[in-house]
Amino acid sequence: MRGARCLAVLAAGLAVASLAWGHGPHDRPMVWAQVAGDMRELDEPVALRLAFADGSRRAVRVVAVGRAELVYLDRGGDRVQARWTDLTPASLVSAFPKLKDAAAVTTWLELGGWLSTMEGAQR
Repeated sequence: MRGARCLAVLAAGLAVASLAWGHGPHDRPMVWAQVAGDMRELDEPVALRLAFADGSRRAVRVVAVGRAELVYLDRGGDRVQARWTDLTPASLVSAFPKLKDAAAVTTWLELGGWLSTMEGAQR
């Protein structure tokens, strides 16, 4: 029941937001203001395997997250910035709650907002 309520809140939030912010790529509702400059360094790196929209897969250690992007260390230890939309929808759904507060409703609304702008996120 708790999951159903969470999905209902997410759906209602997306419906209201799509009316307020117009349309994004591929004529999909734009429900997320892509804001940069709010990076938050993580206390400890989070090891993840990420799949990117270009078809590559990488084992990374995420060290910072923001509204529009994340920063990870590649195998050589270099810091690399990537936009949330650079990930595949499935990888975004898996990684986003691990890097943000999974108990917060805003995390799920943000995730839904990003997914609404991504190609192939209908499923």
